Amino acid sequence: MKKMHGLLATVLGLTLACGLYGCGGSSEPTTSADTDAPAEELAENEGAAEEASNTGAGEFGTTLPSCNYHYKLNEISSFDNVNRGLSIERQAAINYDENDKALLIGLDGKPMLDGQAIRGIDYLANGVYTYAADVEEVNSWGLVSLTDGMLLGPEAALVSYKTDDPADARFLEVIYATEETDNKDECFVFATDALFKLSPDDEDVMYKGFGKVYDLKNKRFIEGVQIDNAGQNALQDLGDSFVVAGTDGVWTMYDENGKALMSSDSITGFSSSSLVMRDGDKSMIVDSSGKTTFETEDIISAISGTADFYRLNKDEKGYIIDTNGDLVLEDGHEEINAAYSGMFVVTDGDTGKIVDSNGNVLADDVQAYSTEEVLPGIITYKNTSDKYALCLSDGRVIEAGDYPSDWLVFDDDDDNCLVLADGTFSLKVGNNETIGKGLVDGRGDDSVNTYGVYDLFTGKELLDSSYERIHGVGGYIFALKDGTWTVYEAELVQD
Repeated sequence: MKKMHGLLATVLGLTLACGLYGCGGSSEPTTSADTDAPAEELAENEGAAEEASNTGAGEFGTTLPSCNYHYKLNEISSFDNVNRGLSIERQAAINYDENDKALLIGLDGKPMLDGQAIRGIDYLANGVYTYAADVEEVNSWGLVSLTDGMLLGPEAALVSYKTDDPADARFLEVIYATEETDNKDECFVFATDALFKLSPDDEDVMYKGFGKVYDLKNKRFIEGVQIDNAGQNALQDLGDSFVVAGTDGVWTMYDENGKALMSSDSITGFSSSSLVMRDGDKSMIVDSSGKTTFETEDIISAISGTADFYRLNKDEKGYIIDTNGDLVLEDGHEEINAAYSGMFVVTDGDTGKIVDSNGNVLADDVQAYSTEEVLPGIITYKNTSDKYALCLSDGRVIEAGDYPSDWLVFDDDDDNCLVLADGTFSLKVGNNETIGKGLVDGRGDDSVNTYGVYDLFTGKELLDSSYERIHGVGGYIFALKDGTWTVYEAELVQD
């Protein structure tokens, strides 16, 4: 069974690409699934946990999230069209000055970063970007927020994060290059002409260096924590805490104030806010406070995704458990491939199924599935008829056609777009383009070169089809009409 992946390439006009820290890891790439939509928490049913006699695990049920979403557009500003017109690149509004230097434009239409030119930018999430100043120095990357302005000046060689969803990223590794080196074993970061590389070549410029931890939530560095391990992905974000690998191979967990909570040289996997480690003949789950919540002599491994679920290997089967060791599904499976909002892709033989945490089979004809969560409570997959479909947590399966376009915009022969509210192709727009999850801009009539904004969840027109240009910019919508850009906040609401 194959997994479908999405990958978006990097930066505008980038001439100096920083290599991967430790010559072996990098920031997570942004994808077409980037969004400001909040992750939904799983709610446990009261009184559902019980002790199991054979594994020490119990049972629990979850309340699956509803798929009843809609968007609200909140107008926040407007400004006259800038002198050379806006260019939208990497979900950023860019204006080029008289020297063709790129300037980042804010929500008020004015240049950000005190008018400093940039040579590269990458969208993180929640209106935050990493950017590179237009200077010929390896330490030229920083952080900027559309709402809070410059968070970090152009002082680093690389800004990296490690979490399942960029929208959840809190603790970032800010990497500084110091002196050049010819020794690959000493290489912490390297400069190369290639956009993506896992290790430096002889023609690349290698640097010694170190890393610091930046708390995006509190907009500050974590004092007293320095990263000196250049050999692997050295920082793991756990939400309210983070884990750093030392040069001695020992991982240390720190809280948001830099207090060490626990250390181990046997961590084997991470989830969104917990980890699994092996100590002698026992496997243990440890939460973000450093507390052991479950231990067993059986092997535990993390299940990739945004929720804290683990696979318990017992009797040649895999059982899904939560951080307390409670069974999510009673039945064991050969493979457990994904976990999103209480929905799992499990495989036995050649048969792939999507099941929920109460054991209900939602789809039994899974040939391939997306490793990206479209929205909480929705999994995109390809069925055995080679058609793409959406599986919703409430049991609906919507067959969408021969290919998906940017995950939520599906086209049939009449260019109709999928509306999730009723599972039908009821919204017709021409020449459409996604702005974000569940939002599309398009022409209401193919013969007219003006555009509107449509909510795919309800089929409603949020902006009428009278705009000359419409773009998604860092979670906001920029719409141009009669020489004026109007900026809207796109707010995703769940009924």
